[in-house]
Amino acid sequence: MMKKYNEIFNRLIQDKKKLVLYIILILCIGLNIFQFTYSRIEKSKLLNHYNNVCVSLPVNENQVLESALLTVDETNGTYKGERVNGKKEGKGTYKWEDGSIYNGDFKDDMIEGNGNLVVKNVGEYQGQFSKNKKNGTGLFKFKNGDIYEGTWLDDKMEGQGTYTFKNGSKYVGTFSNNMFNGEGTYYVDGDSYSGSWKNNRYLK
Repeated sequence: MMKKYNEIFNRLIQDKKKLVLYIILILCIGLNIFQFTYSRIEKSKLLNHYNNVCVSLPVNENQVLESALLTVDETNGTYKGERVNGKKEGKGTYKWEDGSIYNGDFKDDMIEGNGNLVVKNVGEYQGQFSKNKKNGTGLFKFKNGDIYEGTWLDDKMEGQGTYTFKNGSKYVGTFSNNMFNGEGTYYVDGDSYSGSWKNNRYLK
């Protein structure tokens, strides 16, 4: 067998032109094999990159909004606004089923901070709140035209304030349990009545 290969090799050496042609042929075949293999590797890399790009699709904003549920059904109304960990927190609006509306601050799922409250058939309050109730200072415009401006405690007029009747007369002084209680002055028709009051009555 070796003898046969040696004879072929010797003939090739003797015929230099054929030897050169065979060498060129071998090199061309090797180069083609290399290019084919390299091309397949590059195509594989490109395909993997393409697959990765295809995973990064645009975000469906409608799906995001739906999951956020900006309008939340409550037991007696609906809430729309900011939330933290699913709880009402930040700025928002709460609408009760009876038509009353609150717009303002929330914290830890409760009305907390400053806001505006419209109570159907009663009036409108602008001021401070704490734990879902009017607490602090605020102004309430009653539907009948009366106005109270002063301090509140658990939804009641409590502390110092001014109550102005729709006809212009007013009381300036101490309140307790939604009534004139304590020291105060009542102004009416150019006259004033100062002293102690109890349950809206002037103590003579």
